[in-house]
Amino acid sequence: MVKLRKVRGFKESIVEFLQILRVILTTKWYWILVGFSLLIVLGPFVGIFLFLILPSPFNLIALVALVITWGIAAGYKDWITAKIKEEKVKAGSG
Repeated sequence: MVKLRKVRGFKESIVEFLQILRVILTTKWYWILVGFSLLIVLGPFVGIFLFLILPSPFNLIALVALVITWGIAAGYKDWITAKIKEEKVKAGSG
């Protein structure tokens, strides 16, 4: 004889779903992730908008400053990764 499992009602499923949703929405880390995700998505749009509304000489200055800052950050990252690789090589050979 085949045993049939008891199917929960629609109301119990909704109540369980709402309890899980309440736990998720009251978690601090969820809102931190939502906030940073919004910053990542909306940040470039705000930056582009700010470049567009600046007057003519200032938008060029801001663009050059952005490119220079981006280059400095990329160079620093490359320097740090090279330094870490060098330390790993020293630790492995020593």
